[in-house]
Amino acid sequence: MGIPNTCILLIEQARRIIMKNNTERRDFLKKAGTVFGIGIFATAFGSVISSCERDEIVAAPDPETIDLDMSKYPQVSAVGSMAIIAISRLDGSPLKLFLKRASEDHYIVLEALCRHQTGPLELPSADGGPLRCIIHGATFNTDNGSLVNNPTSDTIPDLVKFRVFEFNKQTKILRIEV
Repeated sequence: MGIPNTCILLIEQARRIIMKNNTERRDFLKKAGTVFGIGIFATAFGSVISSCERDEIVAAPDPETIDLDMSKYPQVSAVGSMAIIAISRLDGSPLKLFLKRASEDHYIVLEALCRHQTGPLELPSADGGPLRCIIHGATFNTDNGSLVNNPTSDTIPDLVKFRVFEFNKQTKILRIEV
């Protein structure tokens, strides 16, 4: 006893439909996986690329008056001497300063931070030399913070120069506005 031809045809037709649906489902899953993978890669790659460089100019906070006890910084006791020191603002946030004793009763105070990519600065290697950003090599004048040499194609602003109110020789207090 055999299977009637109509049953065989129905079974074959059902098999084709199932196979077609499986193939379509597989193709859909493959395509969806590819699109999803490309989306994840593009998002991750974009984040990595955009985080490599920061070209924003860092704005200075509101000014405040700080008294520096210069007896704590003997490295800037002689005229012409320079130092980079770390202090805290009144709100406790850190601030690095470049100090230069220009004369017996006058100091130059600059922020010891390049405003291009917030890179730290290093002291001149020779007397009269410029401050240097250790990230990209830009150099700055130690008397006024102006840009001396820009080895990049980016715009690099001058250093922040802080106002010096007075230096009291008796108390050795330098009053500045940061």
